[in-house]
Amino acid sequence: MPVLELLAVVLLVRAERRSWVPVAFWGTIAAASIAAAVWIAVQPGNMRDLHEVRTWIAFIRTSAANPYSYFDGQLDYPPVAFFVLSPLGWIPDAHLAQWFLPLSVATSAVAGWVLVQAMTHRAGVQLPVPQHASLVLLMLSTSAVRGGIWTGQTVAFSVLFGALALLWSPKQPFLAALALALCSFKPHVAVGFGLAILMLDGLDVPMIAGAIMTSLSLLVSAALNQSVLAMVAEYVRNLFVMYDGPDHIRGLLSIRWVLEDLLGNYGLSTLAYGLAATVSLVLIGQTARRATNAAERAHVVAATLIWPLLFLPSQLYNGLMAAPALWLLMWPESGLIRQEARRVAAVGLFVAFGVFDIPRVLRQASNLLSDGYWLYKGSYYLSPIRLALVFGFILLVALRRARPAGNEANI
Repeated sequence: MPVLELLAVVLLVRAERRSWVPVAFWGTIAAASIAAAVWIAVQPGNMRDLHEVRTWIAFIRTSAANPYSYFDGQLDYPPVAFFVLSPLGWIPDAHLAQWFLPLSVATSAVAGWVLVQAMTHRAGVQLPVPQHASLVLLMLSTSAVRGGIWTGQTVAFSVLFGALALLWSPKQPFLAALALALCSFKPHVAVGFGLAILMLDGLDVPMIAGAIMTSLSLLVSAALNQSVLAMVAEYVRNLFVMYDGPDHIRGLLSIRWVLEDLLGNYGLSTLAYGLAATVSLVLIGQTARRATNAAERAHVVAATLIWPLLFLPSQLYNGLMAAPALWLLMWPESGLIRQEARRVAAVGLFVAFGVFDIPRVLRQASNLLSDGYWLYKGSYYLSPIRLALVFGFILLVALRRARPAGNEANI
């Protein structure tokens, strides 16, 4: 089998390629990747995010104080998170890894499966089971999933709820709204799914989700005997303390900190970042308004899921939200890249970056150089720049292909 054809079989997971080769290949890579993540997770000092969340949950179970005031400048989860994540507090400390790690892996797999299903429905693509499974296994092979596991992150739960909302929204709006409300314990994840649903399906689901989220927040505040307005006010203040100002925590997928370094001025970079975020969101909305077929609507979904990664403080483990963009690069039905050789090259670069965690490799390599700081520093630019390039490409193609309503375009 020629090299290009073999690469196409492994990298371009498509409906017409009914092969088990990519299942075997990505299954092997995923097993090794997850095993490595679990091994790192059980080492002392890891799964810090999980331990921090459990500290917050333990506090609200034993205290009637405002948790946002107590964990001043540290607690960045909204009130609804205490309802969604409270079961994590039931796991005994002695058995934390045995319970959480299998749950985290399983949730990542189910989230991937549902996200593929939601995206194929939106894109008008029918995938056989082997190809569907291949995309999930590819997702499990990435550094985003690895990082989520060994840091003890809960992002996979949020992505699962968001994917369910995206899947159910066209025909089961109440279930979709409930799922979106549960997804909102990670607001920057919920923003991506909420924008996709808003732009393609209308305001109903986001409005109902907002009402459900408000109700759950009221339950949490009542259980703590606190004013929900006071809790929300302190929550918002914590967000500004943690993510605004020159000393803010940097979202390593966000383009904002790259602009800060390049422009060298916090105020100017904030202005440029805000302008880019607003203009790109308007362009996505214009694309959604003019979308006339499945391919164009799928472009909107992929773009809205990348948008919060670039413009909100998202960390590397949130990168699995970029997976739908990768799938569109694979599928000829999307119309993004028409020549197969170019699709192989584009997907190969995207996949190699995520599976082999190229920025981390470069940071390790920088230790071998006497003046390796430039390589160490530059490695952090690669992830947001990669997302910005993919985002810009999808948006450019979507704007060029979109036609005013009434002019149908076949794919």
